[in-house]
Amino acid sequence: MSDPVLGEFVAKAIIRTAENTEYKGTNVVGFGGTHYSSKHTRIGMEKRAAVGHVISRHAFEGGISDTTIGQAFDKTLMGCNTALVDWKGLNGKQRQHLLSLLEQWNVHVERC
Repeated sequence: MSDPVLGEFVAKAIIRTAENTEYKGTNVVGFGGTHYSSKHTRIGMEKRAAVGHVISRHAFEGGISDTTIGQAFDKTLMGCNTALVDWKGLNGKQRQHLLSLLEQWNVHVERC
């Protein structure tokens, strides 16, 4: 079933929300944990933080590239310079690689 009037209403609401530039919170990129990370969601809801992207531990297991990690920051609307890292959601080798990369890029790291 489709309703063009309702579809247009929803589309306009989404566009208005995306164009809202009055947001005063912190944009973050999440790392580790599951694809639908409850830790990142909870922090996004409790704090004034907008989680733009979450790169799960499964992406690291598959060999995610440094370029892809960088794009998560670059493509975050209104910019981002903060990483929210699920400390137990990555193994030591994954975490060390991520942290060394974020340090090179001068990205602020918050543990969760």
